[in-house]
Amino acid sequence: MRIPVVFRLEQRYMDKRNAVKPPALPWPVVVGLLLLLMSSLACNLINQPAAVTTPTVAAINTIPPTRTLPPTGQIPTPLPGITLPPTLVFLNTPIAIQPTTVILPTAIPFYTATPFPTRIPTSTPLPAANIAIYSPVNNNVLAGIVQILGSATHPFFVQSQLEFSPDPGNLWALIPGSISMVPVQNAMLGLWDTRQTPDGIYQLRLRVFTRDGGSTVAVVRNLRISNQVATPPPTATTVPSPTPTFTPLPVTLPPTSTPTLTPTLTSTVPQPATSTPTWTGTPTETPTPTPTETATATLLPSATPPEIPTATPTVPPTSGPSLVDLNAIPIVPSLSPVVAANLRAVFEYGVNTLGNSPYRFIKVGDENTASPAFLSGFGNGTYVLDIYAGLQPVIDFFGVPFREEGGILKNSFNVTSRAAYPGWTTLDVVSTGLADPGWCLAGETPLACEIRLTRPSIALIMLGTHDVLMYAATPESFRANLQYIVSLALQNGVIPVLSTIPARLDGMVTAEQVLRFNTEIVNVANGAGIPLWNFWSAVRDLPGSGISGDGITLSMPPAGVLPTDLSATGLAYGFNQRNLTALQVLSAIRQAVFPDVSMPLPPTPTIEPTAIAAIPTATDTPIPTEVIWPTATPIPTETPTELPLPTLTETPTELPSATPTETPTETPTEIPTEAPTATPTETPTETPTETPTEVPTATPTETPTETPTEVPTATPTETPTEVPTEIPAPSLIDVSQVPVLPDFGAKPEVAETVRAIFNNGQMMGRNRNIFSVAGDQLAVDPAFLDDLGVQLVVWDVYQAELEPVLQQFLTPIGDRNSFTHTSLAGNETWWAVDLLTPGRGDPAMCQPNESPIACEVRVAQPAFMLISIGRNKSDPVAFRQELDAVLQQVIDLGVVPIPVTLPGDDQDVGQQNAAIVEAAQARNLPVWNLWLLLRDLPENGVNVDGSLRVSAPGQSAVFTADQLLYGANQANLSMLQLLKALGDVVR
Repeated sequence: MRIPVVFRLEQRYMDKRNAVKPPALPWPVVVGLLLLLMSSLACNLINQPAAVTTPTVAAINTIPPTRTLPPTGQIPTPLPGITLPPTLVFLNTPIAIQPTTVILPTAIPFYTATPFPTRIPTSTPLPAANIAIYSPVNNNVLAGIVQILGSATHPFFVQSQLEFSPDPGNLWALIPGSISMVPVQNAMLGLWDTRQTPDGIYQLRLRVFTRDGGSTVAVVRNLRISNQVATPPPTATTVPSPTPTFTPLPVTLPPTSTPTLTPTLTSTVPQPATSTPTWTGTPTETPTPTPTETATATLLPSATPPEIPTATPTVPPTSGPSLVDLNAIPIVPSLSPVVAANLRAVFEYGVNTLGNSPYRFIKVGDENTASPAFLSGFGNGTYVLDIYAGLQPVIDFFGVPFREEGGILKNSFNVTSRAAYPGWTTLDVVSTGLADPGWCLAGETPLACEIRLTRPSIALIMLGTHDVLMYAATPESFRANLQYIVSLALQNGVIPVLSTIPARLDGMVTAEQVLRFNTEIVNVANGAGIPLWNFWSAVRDLPGSGISGDGITLSMPPAGVLPTDLSATGLAYGFNQRNLTALQVLSAIRQAVFPDVSMPLPPTPTIEPTAIAAIPTATDTPIPTEVIWPTATPIPTETPTELPLPTLTETPTELPSATPTETPTETPTEIPTEAPTATPTETPTETPTETPTEVPTATPTETPTETPTEVPTATPTETPTEVPTEIPAPSLIDVSQVPVLPDFGAKPEVAETVRAIFNNGQMMGRNRNIFSVAGDQLAVDPAFLDDLGVQLVVWDVYQAELEPVLQQFLTPIGDRNSFTHTSLAGNETWWAVDLLTPGRGDPAMCQPNESPIACEVRVAQPAFMLISIGRNKSDPVAFRQELDAVLQQVIDLGVVPIPVTLPGDDQDVGQQNAAIVEAAQARNLPVWNLWLLLRDLPENGVNVDGSLRVSAPGQSAVFTADQLLYGANQANLSMLQLLKALGDVVR
């Protein structure tokens, strides 16, 4: 009687290893359907109405939809826009970017620091529906970069986005960077760069998606885009809406003296501008949209073109724009006096007006930028300069610490960038839904967040490696996104440095495609008159073009050789070459643009207030967001002095000083929300643009509970719920001291976290009777859970306690249940980052821009998710960072994550398990210590490949003493006990 059962189980084993495709339809059914379709088409042709003439619409850039789909509901994908003709090329001539129509003080508003809410919503009244655009309004004339103001709130809000279409018409295209995963009330909804759209009449639409799969829109019509006019026509009077509580910004046209862009649809060489363009804006650190004063600075190159080598094609393309000869472009830029002078204007505007620091830069990009192998060693003091000892002053200059992370003072080299993440494209860095919610403001993009947090003078940007796949057919969209990123940096007083991308050897793209996208990078840099870092040339002749075995990531040196080793041995690898050339680029820009800025002050402690967002905890505790950190290497122990910025202006820098006190010993729950910035004697938002030096000095007191002066993040060891943002190597904590099952009685804060996430998920439609498994080996192991799902259970002494739990989670998921369901977020070869990477999931079940985690949650709607990942070893620091991101996405989707330690030999899995436990404890999440459960079983309860040991198929749910010597049986029994414990907490 067992033979059929065993056969059925063996077939299920194959199903779980290989997703089963639905059977094909019988051919008679297919023929019948075809005949029915042909008949229907014939009827339609007979009754076809007369053709309707459709007005010709000018081409607009195609902007892809959001990369991360919302957690629930079917969100329609925006209709693609009309792509630009292939003859439209970005030329090797500096362009004069016109001032914004709606005057922007900075492209990225710097808000006054305010307390952040916790990541996990509590039971609060649902917001009322308010979907409206306040500015611009009907009949306005627009030009340049337009600030769109309004509200996007709804009780069942999922996502909002801004779209535009010809008017009349229904060809809606997404405005880049306008997607928001958080509601917006009476604030900026996004920026619309109308320069990327041909002049004409358009309509603007705000679209809010809701959890029921529907959407609500607000539309503004008859908007005239006019960027090419010589003189401004009269604009329609702006009529403010009575709804908002703020004054909409007026819509004006650029002054007549501003040079206009020459259309390039039929011309290949436009005439240069006849005057030097200027940019006027209102530098302010408050979110109010009303300008208070105007500052003028020359931000863009003059009409004289920068000295860039002549571009000649190296590979004859079959179509499209000509390709540049990268071999003729130097690796390190040589800036002409004209370009250097214009960049100096950007620098001075950023430092003197906006408060940027000359001693800081930021990193913007994908995994080759986010990796700790990129530059971090210079900030940590672990590097070998060898013959490049002359670069030591660059390390000293930009090595000034300014922010604490994880109890360690960080500098530009080793601080975590919120604008760099594995797999990111140009669209990602300007998408609000991808900003780190622990550090970034609501509605803020990753790039805006990083600029606000760091206040840099330089941005090192390398993007395009993943855009090649996303925009393979439309490199113009990549160019438009890159131009937008450059313009945001310039308008915030930051010098953008564009880097060419290295080769891709994974077989997904061709060398010509990489060259085509590098051509776009070169043209954008030349056109904007900004430094170009030709990194492609630096690694061109290295083994494998400096690329590792995955075909995408830069190659790493072997054990014992640092990625910051600049000797001949180290420079045979991609990361080492990038680290060397990055220092050379920073040195070249410093010498050409601001050589008169002296080195940072020596050991005397100095302090600069830096508004940073403390990482929210898993509890409801508000955390202050203003903290004071030193800007010199030593940690201050005495009253600091002010740090001057010599030779830039007659007055010292606007950076105020403050007096630190001893760190309060109270936990974050004792910190009042009304004191995020110590005890200011003046209102922090009081006209900072007029008198930046009057920023109130922090006045510490003796009573931390009434007027705290420092954030408890200064003592992270006493705040276990805080999530560090740049993760040091795991400390190899004693995982054996962590119980197999979470002890919710001894850890009430963990129970509260579980309840908060669970309750949020119930509001989002999650099913309390369903769980999922995500990760590598355990997620696809048929010995784990399958026998429970088909009820081949021998209970022994456990029936009364655990059978009700089993019955509860037999709730169907399609034709299966939680135990037998093949996870769409599981693959035995995956790393943690794969769980977050769109396109990794089953294409038959997952949507193109959907991560495996999001796909699994959408399909299964689980309330709980086991996260078992890490068996495929990676760098411990990178693994911890990726695991943090995985846990956060699961939490954001309203699902309770349960990190699982990896079974096996502690020599093999010790580091990963320490990181898993630390990541869980940082967020007050429950841990299932599977490693400890199976540690004393034969072979640690696992096979050589890491799968759970079982005596035979169909026996993993037998809970007798002899069968519990096998890992699968112990894991299945413990899993039921874990589900019971979770159910007791959320009941």
